[in-house]
Amino acid sequence: MTFLMGSTDHTAQIPAVPPLSPETLGQLKAAAAAGDLDALRSFFDERAKQPAYDQCPLELFHPVLCAALENHQVGVVSFLLDQAVPMREFLLQRAAQLRSIEALQAFIDHGWDINTPCGLFTPPALWSVSPLTG
Repeated sequence: MTFLMGSTDHTAQIPAVPPLSPETLGQLKAAAAAGDLDALRSFFDERAKQPAYDQCPLELFHPVLCAALENHQVGVVSFLLDQAVPMREFLLQRAAQLRSIEALQAFIDHGWDINTPCGLFTPPALWSVSPLTG
């Protein structure tokens, strides 16, 4: 954070966070779908070197996590969770709809409580993987 010196206005100027461009997002989604962990690691390593990188909301990476789920790239799912991409109910529900036990295990390994309902009137995501739900 920088301050304007010599000014009567002592408001802080926060550096702008570079946006995640649609092109970059598309490349990340393609890498996630293909299971290209090297490309994703490289991106996150470079991102960590950028000023104010920690101000970029990690929710921006949910489409990348979805691409990994859709393509059964559990290693990528785990990597993105390691990068602190937040778990949200819709991601857990999608993993359950895909019946991806491995992805659900990755969520459990990263702190998801399997008994947590997905919504006020929605049972836990694991319920939809049950043999009773066909």
